Parts: sequence; structure tokens; C-alpha cells
Amino acid sequence: MKVFLMFFFIITSCSAQKKYNDSFVFDSKKVIYTTYYFTDQIYPVNSFYVMINQEENLIKCLKNKYKRPYFLKMPNGLSKQKQEELLLAFVSHITNRTKLIESKFYIISDNQYSGLYRQIFEEQAGRYQGSVMNPVEKEYIKADRTDICKILN
Repeated sequence: MKVFLMFFFIITSCSAQKKYNDSFVFDSKKVIYTTYYFTDQIYPVNSFYVMINQEENLIKCLKNKYKRPYFLKMPNGLSKQKQEELLLAFVSHITNRTKLIESKFYIISDNQYSGLYRQIFEEQAGRYQGSVMNPVEKEYIKADRTDICKILN
């Protein structure tokens, strides 16, 4: 029985999701975001999801080790232009820190924030500040929990 419990603990801890809080500076303000990924780190990321103003408990829906979520809360009081600039700066920040170049990029949000990102992607041939941009594969706006769980699986 002890061997079984030990084996079970090793297997479950190897594939556990670990939470990471991080931040970046936008418009002279610190913006905090959260990401999760599996601790074994042997799986490449083939899709990443920027989840804006979504509840973090949605992480329970994520079972696919090849997908990585990034949770971002849009600060209050920002104009539409500043919200779009924040998304652009955020995606640039995470893609410069993590190997996501060949990953598919999805947005799940409460509102449409990708206008500026898409515009710059088209006008600058997929480059921003010297970095390669990922095209937005799909944007889900105001999706409910059930739909988001299907998307993440």
C-alpha cells in the first residue's frame, strides 16, 4: 500500500499545474498577471490563451498540457485606446519571455481589445518592436464558463 501511495504522489506531482504571478510595466504602472503551466515542463506550448477579466478558477478546465493560459485584469479607468495598447504590450512582453513564436494565440475576454494588435500585425507584417507577433487565431468575447471549458480542453 505504501508503494502505491508513493507512486500515486509522484505521478500526480509530476503533472501538477503551478501558478506563477508576474508583472510588467505599462504606462509607468505595474500590471500583474498570472499564468499556469505543468511543472514537468517537458511539453511545448502549442497554444496560449490571453484571458482578460476572466476568473482564475477556469484553470480547473485546463487539462491539455500543450496549452498555457495567461490571466490579465484590465485596470479600471483606461480608455479603449489604452486598453488596446495594454493588450499589445502584454502579448509582446510574454512572447519575448517565453518561446511562443510558433504557438497559436487565442483571446478570451469580456470585451474586444484586439483592434490595435490586429492593425499593427497587418501593417507591420507581423512584427512589433523588433519581435515576431503571433496572429490571433480566434477571439472569444463574453463566452460563458461552459464554453470556455470546452475551448481549453
